[in-house]
Amino acid sequence: MDNLVIAHFVGAGLAFVLGTAYAWMQCYISYVLLMYCCSRPMFYFRVIVSSITTIFLIGSILDIFYKDGRFGSQHELIDTLP
Repeated sequence: MDNLVIAHFVGAGLAFVLGTAYAWMQCYISYVLLMYCCSRPMFYFRVIVSSITTIFLIGSILDIFYKDGRFGSQHELIDTLP
């Protein structure tokens, strides 16, 4: 396996997982600051965006490991790359 492919998967994984965690952190901060400075519509918007992001993240993770009706290995995924 090429080092570039490994770096790509590690970087993409960190970006998506940490990005989702950051979105939920913003939701929590908006919730805590509702009575001080944040508007309720902005809080709801952040919850909706964070929920959609989480759904897509879980779907992507399941798509990597669940292939053709069975759980596949990471090597099978790499072997299918061009």
